[in-house]
Formats: sequence, C-alpha cells, structure tokens
Amino acid sequence: MEYILSILLGYLMGSIPTAYILARATKQIDIRTVGSGNVGGSNLWLHAGKLPAVTGLLFDLVKGALVIAVLRTYNFSLAAQIASGIFAIVGHNWPVWLRFVGGRGIATTGGVLFMFGPLETILTGIFLGIGAIGFRQGAVATLLAFAGWPLMAWWLREPPLVIVAGLITGLLIVVRRLQGSPGIRKVVAGESVYWNRFWFDRDIRNEAEWVRQKGQ
Repeated sequence: MEYILSILLGYLMGSIPTAYILARATKQIDIRTVGSGNVGGSNLWLHAGKLPAVTGLLFDLVKGALVIAVLRTYNFSLAAQIASGIFAIVGHNWPVWLRFVGGRGIATTGGVLFMFGPLETILTGIFLGIGAIGFRQGAVATLLAFAGWPLMAWWLREPPLVIVAGLITGLLIVVRRLQGSPGIRKVVAGESVYWNRFWFDRDIRNEAEWVRQKGQ
C-alpha cells in the first residue's frame, strides 16, 4: 500500500500541466501547437512571456520536491520516496490530462533529485546554466548535466537506490526527447530526426527555424 500511495501521489502531482494552464490563462493559446510544441518553460517563455515562464518553472520545481517532502513527513521509506519522485516526472512528461504528452520534465527532475542529492543537483544546475547561457547549447548541456548526476552521486557515496534513481531520471529525459512533440514535426533532407531529438531536443538542427514556425 505504501508504494501504491507513493506512485499515485507522485503521478497526480507531477501531471499538473503547468505550462499548458499558464499559456491558456495568459495568452489563450494551446502551447502544444506553437513554437516547438513542447509543454515546457522555454516554449512558454517564447509564446506567453517571462512571468508565466518563471512561474511555471518554479511550480514544476516545487511539485517535484513536494511529493518527496510529504512522504518524508509521514516516514515513508526511501524506496517509496524515490518511486514517488520518479512517477512525478512520469506524470509531468506523460500527463493523462493532455493525452499523455507533456513537457520534458527538466525542472520536475531537478526538484526530485534535489531532495536526494542537493549538492549534485546544484552542480548540475550550474553546469546546465553555463551550457545554456554561456555557450547557447541548452539542450546538449541538459543531456550531459543529468548524465553526470548519478556519477556525482556515486562519487559522493550516496545510497545505491539514489544512484539508480539518477540513472532512471536521466533515461526518462532521453525517452521523452525521442518522442518529440506530436503535432509539431519538421523534416530536413539528410538529417536524422531522432538524432536531432536526442542531442538538440528538436526535429531539425536549425533552432531559430524550429521555434519560429508551426510544424507542417
């Protein structure tokens, strides 16, 4: 019963489609049909504005951490906490309310991992920020940063379950990327869609073109 409650709480909290709700409330748009089609902060920033994007980012971070905090309050086991956190990410990425197509889960993943490895998560955030702002390679930096989280957890001698959690959350990011954004699809001859999704989190290499137009 402990695991069932943990999984349900995690999924339901994680599945709140923050970016979708904010885009509807502020700009009356379906964020799934504009820009990159991603139900996430970057697309919200471009098409709804800074305030909704920052609000969405903070809420997605908090909802990832909140489920863990609640379970700790009631002395749930570490395994149950991890299960809840993982399903919070699953809920964000594949919410039942949006026909199982949500965001990429980066902020929610950060909130979950912070509860198990604060130092690792802070370092991950710094690396991600340098890559995104300093080198304008946010998608690649995200992939590498979260791939490094379980390595840092291992080096800092975190419990094995925490290291496994880091590996699983990184895999969820990759799986969601490869799925792409249904309804938004662009193809360029000679380019591999799945390769572009894996490294750049978009169907084509040209970022400006990807976020500028709706898919054909």
